[in-house]
Amino acid sequence: MILGCMTELPCPFRNDIDGVGHCIKSEGDCEYQLLEENTVHWLKWENGKEWGEIQCPMLGNVYIMTYYSDAPCYYTYTAPFIDDGDICYYRFDHDEGGWNDNLFYLSEYVDGIPHRLYL
Repeated sequence: MILGCMTELPCPFRNDIDGVGHCIKSEGDCEYQLLEENTVHWLKWENGKEWGEIQCPMLGNVYIMTYYSDAPCYYTYTAPFIDDGDICYYRFDHDEGGWNDNLFYLSEYVDGIPHRLYL
């Protein structure tokens, strides 16, 4: 976490001063801040392996860690997240070189019930 910022997301507007990160954007004027405030809840894949970060236009054009299940890697996926009571994710197509802008649904989310999510 950096001082003056509400996000743990990778941010190009950070300056490192004496080992402490500081945000050079004004509060309320940061798309990274807005994304985190609007994100309801991130979940984890049971079998997901980190592929790397890719800029995601459906999630505010920030760089999001993507995951895959096994090689060869034709698709990578965002971490699953809660959207209006459903567990969802976005998918990046490496053959096409872009995001599929459809929101993929896994299941309904019920608070307090553990969910085992597999790619």
